[in-house]
Amino acid sequence: MAEETPLSEAIEQSAAGDKSVTVDGTTVTAHPLRDQIAADKYLRGLSAKHNRRLPIRFFRIKPGGAA
Repeated sequence: MAEETPLSEAIEQSAAGDKSVTVDGTTVTAHPLRDQIAADKYLRGLSAKHNRRLPIRFFRIKPGGAA
């Protein structure tokens, strides 16, 4: 599997943890998991876009015996 980005790790931790936490009168709410996954897909798409290697290579095949 591809190496995990820090955002992927944050999504895993967020999914395992609580959505909302209150400590000493301070409430912290996480972003919805759907938004975090969408952000991760977007950032992976950006990194793939900047990759210099093309996933598909096109070339012509010429038969050897034909003129």
